[in-house]
Amino acid sequence: MLVFPCRSGIVAPLPARPSLSRMALRGTSRPKRVVVIGAGTAGLAVASCLKSPGRKQPQAPQQDIEVTVVEARGRLGGRICTEHFADGSAVDLGAAWVHGACRSNPVMAIVKACGAKIVETDWENDLHFEAVGTETEPHQSKQMDEVELQRSHKHFEALWQLFRMKQSADRREAKKGPIVDQSLMTTLWGLKSKAFKGIDELDKRSQLLLLNAISGETEHDYAATPDELSSTWWDIDDEFDGGHALWKAGYQQLIEHLAEGITVVLDAQVERIEWFTADAGDGPACAVSLRDGRRLEADFCVCTLPLGVLQRDQAALFRPPLPEAKVEALGRLGVGVLEKVALRFERCFWESKDVKPHCIYRTPTSESRTLPSACEAPYWVSLRPVTGSNVLVAYFVTGAGRVMARLPEEEAVSRVLALLKSMFPPVEVDAANLLEAKKTAWAEDEWSCGGYSFLAVGATTQDRHALAKPVGPLHFAGEATHDRYPATVHGALLSGRRAASEILAKLSSEANGYPK
Repeated sequence: MLVFPCRSGIVAPLPARPSLSRMALRGTSRPKRVVVIGAGTAGLAVASCLKSPGRKQPQAPQQDIEVTVVEARGRLGGRICTEHFADGSAVDLGAAWVHGACRSNPVMAIVKACGAKIVETDWENDLHFEAVGTETEPHQSKQMDEVELQRSHKHFEALWQLFRMKQSADRREAKKGPIVDQSLMTTLWGLKSKAFKGIDELDKRSQLLLLNAISGETEHDYAATPDELSSTWWDIDDEFDGGHALWKAGYQQLIEHLAEGITVVLDAQVERIEWFTADAGDGPACAVSLRDGRRLEADFCVCTLPLGVLQRDQAALFRPPLPEAKVEALGRLGVGVLEKVALRFERCFWESKDVKPHCIYRTPTSESRTLPSACEAPYWVSLRPVTGSNVLVAYFVTGAGRVMARLPEEEAVSRVLALLKSMFPPVEVDAANLLEAKKTAWAEDEWSCGGYSFLAVGATTQDRHALAKPVGPLHFAGEATHDRYPATVHGALLSGRRAASEILAKLSSEANGYPK
C-alpha cells in the first residue's frame, strides 16, 4: 500500500500507481523517477534530498523528480525503532544516541528543526559491579574495588600504547602494498615490553579485568569481538566532538522529519532489482519487482538495504549480478550484534539519595561469566535522566547478543531480572514491581540480519568505497557505505545525501547534453 507521512505524522493511504510504460520512461517531458529501497535513515535522506520542491543542491536540475520509497517492514525507520511504554515514555530499541552532539553533526540540525530535547549520557556517573557465578546462574556480586580498577586501567594504557605503535607501523606498510591482516586480539596477545610483560603474564583475575577493558573499547562501539575486528583498520572511522545524547521522545522524531512529504510503500518486500546499461534501448534504466507482483520502473534506483541483508540476498536480488569487486567487498565486511532488553518498574531501586547513575557496568571476574551462553549484560543505561521513567536498558553484544536474540521474551526477561538481583538486594528488585518489558532480536530479524557494520579481519575502508560506488543507474547508501562515519545514524544520513547528490549530478550533466 502506498502511504504518505503527513505533517502531523499520521500515515494516510494513497491509491496505487500502475507500472510505468517503457516508452514513457524515455520521454523528456515527464519527471525523472527514482525508487529508493529501504525507509531507514539513509533511504529517507535520499528521498528528502531529491523531493521537489525544496531541493537546495546547486547542481539540481530544473525538471521534477518523483521519488518512491519501498520498505519491507510495516513501519518507517529501519534500524531506528522507537517504542513507547504504557506511561508514554519512549525507548529506542535500535539506534539510540546522537554520537557527537555538536553543531557539525548533521543530526543536530534535525534535532533543532524538530525542536527535540536530547540528554547527554554521563558515562562516569555510574555503578560498577563484578559479574560472578556459573555459566547458568549469576551469583550475588559486589561493586568493583576502585584501586583494582585503576591497576587494570594502567595495564590497559600500557598495552594500548604498544598497540598504537604496532598499528601505525602496519598502516605505513599498507601504504606500500598489501599486508597480511590479523585480528585485533591476536595482535594484542603478542605485544610485550619492559613496561608491560604481556597479557599471558598476568594472573587470571587481572587478565579478565584487562580483557573486559578491551571489550569496552571494541565490543560496545562496534558490536564485534576483538577476534573479529581487523587489527590494522578496525578504528579508522572518524567521530564528531561532543558527548553522546539520547532523544527524550525517541529517534523516531528524526525519521518523521525526513519522511515529511515522501511517498512510501510499506510492507513491500523486494524480490528483484534489475538494472540496465545505456544501450538497453527504450526500456527503463532500472526496475524493482515486489513479491506481490508489482513492478516499479525508474530512471534510478537507490539501494539502502542493511549490510547483513545484502550479504544474504545479493546473489538472488540483482540482475545482472553486481560487479565482482562489490560482491567481494560485501564478503569482507562484518555485521555486529547488539541486543537490548528494556524494563520499566513501578519504583526506581538503582538510585539512592547520593547516587543517581546514568549507567551500570558489569565486569566478569569469573571465566564462566564470559561465555556467550551466560548472557552477561556488560552495560546498562538508565532512562530516568532522559524521560523521567523508571526504565533500565540492558545491552547484550556479540555472542551473548545472539543468544538473547533467540530467547523467548519471558526467558530473556527472567535472565535480566536475575542479573539485577545479583547486583541489588533481590527483595528491592521484587518490590520495585516490574510493569513492562521490551526485547529486541535484530540478529534474527530478516530485514536487518544484525546490527551495524564493522571492518572484519581482511577488510579495509576501500571495501566501504566499493560498496558505495554506483553501478550505472543503481546507487547505494547506508551506514556500511560511509567510510568516515559507519555504524552511526549521521553516517547513514550523510550516505543518503551523497547518493542523492550523485543522481542530481547525473541529471544536471544529462540536461547539459552530456551522457549519464
